[in-house]
Amino acid sequence: AIMKDKFSNERKWREMQHAYSSILHAVVSNKHIHLLMKRDLLSTIRLEYELWCPLCDAFAPNPFVKTNFEASKMPGNVSAFPYPAGKEHYQMCRSSKEEMQR
Repeated sequence: AIMKDKFSNERKWREMQHAYSSILHAVVSNKHIHLLMKRDLLSTIRLEYELWCPLCDAFAPNPFVKTNFEASKMPGNVSAFPYPAGKEHYQMCRSSKEEMQR
């Protein structure tokens, strides 16, 4: 029964991450979103979407969090995301995603 519950929880977690990534994708791909949202929020959303890996169907760990506490590296925690975001920040997100894929 415990294994069944564990599998069910993992499946639900993947579904939640996929739904969250779909929302981020909708925001990032909307060409008129800058009329609705502030630039700093859009920058944060773009960085977080950069962590999404469709191959693994999961988000890579947040590379901007400087702690080993696992919950702070989960999707949705954007407290440590930099603003303004530069090319090096997007590269950090891609590197985190590449590391997760190994």
